[in-house]
Amino acid sequence: MIARTLERVGIPLVPLSVGLVVVTVLALTPLVGSRFPDYMAGHLVQVVAILVGYVYFASQRLFDHYRGWPERVLLILAFAIPLQNTFAIKAARKAFLSEHILLEILRPDILALCSVGVYLFFSLRPIRVQSMTLVAAAILAVLGWIFATATAHHSFFLSLGHGFFETMIFWIAFVVLCAVAPDRAFYRHCGVLFCLGFALVAGAQSYVIIERLPDYLVETLVFPIPVFASEFLEAKKSIELMKAAGGNGYGNTDNFASLWALVAVAAAGGAYFVRPRWAVWAMFAFIAYAGLLVYPRSALATVLIGLAGLWVYRAWIHRSYSVGLIIAIAAITVSHSDPEAARYLLDGALSLLHKVVAALSSGSESGGAGGGGGGFFFEWLDKRLKSPGGGDLSGFARADAWAAAIAVIKEHWAAGVGFGVYRSIVPEYTATHSFLLQRWAEGGVLSFLSVLILTLYAFIASFVLLVRREADMMRATAIIAASAFLLKASLFGASLAVMGLTPWAFGLALCFASYQKLR
Repeated sequence: MIARTLERVGIPLVPLSVGLVVVTVLALTPLVGSRFPDYMAGHLVQVVAILVGYVYFASQRLFDHYRGWPERVLLILAFAIPLQNTFAIKAARKAFLSEHILLEILRPDILALCSVGVYLFFSLRPIRVQSMTLVAAAILAVLGWIFATATAHHSFFLSLGHGFFETMIFWIAFVVLCAVAPDRAFYRHCGVLFCLGFALVAGAQSYVIIERLPDYLVETLVFPIPVFASEFLEAKKSIELMKAAGGNGYGNTDNFASLWALVAVAAAGGAYFVRPRWAVWAMFAFIAYAGLLVYPRSALATVLIGLAGLWVYRAWIHRSYSVGLIIAIAAITVSHSDPEAARYLLDGALSLLHKVVAALSSGSESGGAGGGGGGFFFEWLDKRLKSPGGGDLSGFARADAWAAAIAVIKEHWAAGVGFGVYRSIVPEYTATHSFLLQRWAEGGVLSFLSVLILTLYAFIASFVLLVRREADMMRATAIIAASAFLLKASLFGASLAVMGLTPWAFGLALCFASYQKLR
């Protein structure tokens, strides 16, 4: 009735609704500013998100082209899921959804995704999964979740809920995307929307960092904003600054860095098959800078590897110099011209391996492996790490976390301790800092094999594209971005179930689904 009346007087319903939502959000700005000033950036970015989403959907005529409700729901989710930690959604979750694990599961985005899955199941729509390897990984994931939860005893419901996010959200999203996508353009639109959503969150987080830079750092900046790695490093040392930034991002900057490893590579590759190119390159530059602002060493390394992988693919298959990728890699490299930044990266890598170094140097003393000159080298390196100022505390701590995880795995290798239970078993570490070790410690050997197969599949698929000389930039971008994320996750840690959020799982599922062959 209301819609028809508005149409008669020439007022479109959708633009009117968008305008009312924007006005409502703006009207709440004074309240947010007085009660929650630390989250003002996360509040205001909601206005930009509403407008950007509306403009993209309208300009691409997505609802005209995709008329089925499952397709429309997935397009909306692709944009909304990266934005689900903005102020209004975060406030609602903290007020209503944090009392019980069941309330965490029964959230709008989860319900929407599962509703599409149930509809597809009963409608008997075929699922176009073109690899039995992925099917095997999915079966192992489900069995691992069931087995780990069944043996968790006192932590049954915790393992049930946490394992649902850690294992099932990814596979549900993957299956639903494979079943619903009618063409390649659908995956392309989902990818663009996902990157846009992430970029908006990155903008809110970056604004907080730049706006609250310590005075001593502002006085030493070469440019009005941080540009060099040494400046990023100084900003990162401010714990309160990073805490405030994470509050407007994904809880903390480590969570942001994990998703950044995927999205930055995806955006760079997207510049070669999404139009207009200049807009995609601009989005990539913005996303890349937002990641550098929080200066995550592990994610930075995997992003560089991902960008290099894209360049090799284009050079080998498309015979292209890919100047844009060269400039991106060069810019990140030049920003590390400061010796302090280079030392920070080197110390982190060496400190992470200090236990291996110690073992090798010990073996050389007894005439074991690494004897002779090699033994002296390892002894020198071991002494360097243990000398004052010769190591990196975070690298040492990560190595210790790995050792603690391996100890837990030795005792619970078959079924694990249960999903979400690890931190209570090893309270001194919040996680294993390795996706593979985390899955094995919590979900047992079946869950570990599932993730291992998924990771190896991504790496091998990247090389298969080169060997077969398949000129498909979208598929190459998808699988290389997935490989970058899984490399970062496997070696340095990442979770698909942080705080009950789903951007990591959905983004990874979108990459694997986009790798499937469609017309």
